[in-house]
Amino acid sequence: MLPEPGLGRAVSGVDGIAAYQEVMGLLDEVDAHVEKMRAAGCQFAKNERDYREAVAVETLRLIADGMAATAARDVVRGMERVAGLKCAMTCAEANRDAEREALNSKKLRARILSAQIDRDWALAERRV
Repeated sequence: MLPEPGLGRAVSGVDGIAAYQEVMGLLDEVDAHVEKMRAAGCQFAKNERDYREAVAVETLRLIADGMAATAARDVVRGMERVAGLKCAMTCAEANRDAEREALNSKKLRARILSAQIDRDWALAERRV
């Protein structure tokens, strides 16, 4: 895997300004991922609610029609509408988790670059 821009190289002078700007850009991206994660989390919660409501309603309907409660639970989960709601819920959860990973990746990249800047400044101070 190729190193990310700004990672694994010495930062000095004008490069130091560019590295600082890169860190700030990464932190802006972190903020954007936090917002996306919030939206994805809310979507997951809504999808989970819809799925659970559909399971409850369909289970009660089947039981009222005379199906055994133990069988009704399995049958309901195989219904096209309910299975579609479960799929939407799982996809929303995956989106939320992907946003969390993207956020963590950006934070890690910013920390690595920031540490590199700190090391370079410490070296520069020793030379003076």
